[in-house]
Amino acid sequence: MNKLLFLLLAALPVQLYGQISAPSEVEQGQAMHFRYEDAKEGDVIRWDVLNPWPDPALIEIRTKYGVDLVVDAPCDFVGGVRVQCIVVDKVGLVRFIGNKSVTVKQGDKPINPPNPDENEPDDGKLPEYTGENSLGVGIVSYANAPEYNAEVADIMRRAAQYLRGYPSLKVVYLENGDPNSDKLVYVWINNELKSLNLGPEWKKWQDKVFDYEREMGITKGSPVALHVQFLNESASGIDGHKNLQ
Repeated sequence: MNKLLFLLLAALPVQLYGQISAPSEVEQGQAMHFRYEDAKEGDVIRWDVLNPWPDPALIEIRTKYGVDLVVDAPCDFVGGVRVQCIVVDKVGLVRFIGNKSVTVKQGDKPINPPNPDENEPDDGKLPEYTGENSLGVGIVSYANAPEYNAEVADIMRRAAQYLRGYPSLKVVYLENGDPNSDKLVYVWINNELKSLNLGPEWKKWQDKVFDYEREMGITKGSPVALHVQFLNESASGIDGHKNLQ
């Protein structure tokens, strides 16, 4: 069912029961959580993103029974996101059609890499790094990785996927939670790296990469999209060694 048909359905005189909950606005880089609050047994719930269109590489995460929709925009996106929810009951009647909009605000404090030139390889042994480096951590990872290691790069990329909810959700911070919980993505990363029994050169790489993250000010309060970008870029730095062996 295309977006035009959804817009036409929205104009029909359907009696509304229930509502969609969502924050009115979020910070730049923060995911938006929409929820239909009046689901009944047998309901079929359909979500569709109406605006922006065409969408700027939005990631949409739906729960098994369709009650929740999480929309994650690129970390540089600013503007409005409007979604539509249509609910059909167990006998096939449309009993709810509603729209909800969330505004993504411009961030007040853009994050700039601290002294990126200081992290360039200076021993003359490595070619120039040409991979992903928008946050500056790509070159830090490249300069400090002793070699290409697909398992380490995969851990970083899997961690980024977990933060987006694939195949399950891990988080940066748990309020009043176990600080050693495997649900914390950085605890999980540390445990996975330890399980590889890597040598001291990889421990140095790990320290340099995450020290750089702290220098940038990416913390538990930062947008999830920034953590995702940081982890993917760290993996790209390791990939830079792929063709050097």
